[in-house]
Amino acid sequence: MHYFRIPSAEWEPQLRKLKADGFNLVDTYIPWFIHEPQENNFDFSTLQRFLDLADRKSTRLNSSHITI
Repeated sequence: MHYFRIPSAEWEPQLRKLKADGFNLVDTYIPWFIHEPQENNFDFSTLQRFLDLADRKSTRLNSSHITI
């Protein structure tokens, strides 16, 4: 699930649909360029909101892919 391509208002409904379909793991990319808009200026707030929501929904995450 590419959280950065989906409006944040849709994250919860999408996670609910995945869970209803029997999925218990969400795989996501972490696109570095979104979280470092300027060199050495990091903002992980969007990623943190997504991770917190997935955690509240008891969804396991696999974020082994980092796009730089």
